[in-house]
Amino acid sequence: MPDVYTFAELINIDPLSWPEILVCLACGTIVGLERQLRGKPVGIRTSSLIVLGTYAFVALAQSLNNDMTGQSRIIGQVVTGVGFLGAGVMLSKDGVVLGVTSAATIGHSRPLVSQWPSPGISPRLNSPLW
Repeated sequence: MPDVYTFAELINIDPLSWPEILVCLACGTIVGLERQLRGKPVGIRTSSLIVLGTYAFVALAQSLNNDMTGQSRIIGQVVTGVGFLGAGVMLSKDGVVLGVTSAATIGHSRPLVSQWPSPGISPRLNSPLW
């Protein structure tokens, strides 16, 4: 173990990368900005953290390569966890269900990031244009 580390060694977070993290935060901010401006429960912070957490779990799942851990199992747990977050936002008050749009925002923040094995920044918006 070396006594002195270079700056590049200190900020290395393989298999994640800083540009990809910044793209995730930017995408989450864009999604949450409209909600934040309208004073809704799911704003910039929540959307950014959901997108960032999804990216981290998907990237880490793709880096694991052994028989004990299947990538689809890890990604399936991300889907389940985000579903519970969305369900927790919804409330029932006097027979009226509130928070459905907030739950939909949470549910659609998860697939915003998709990992494709490509050089450069790999999180992309899920659209036919990419």
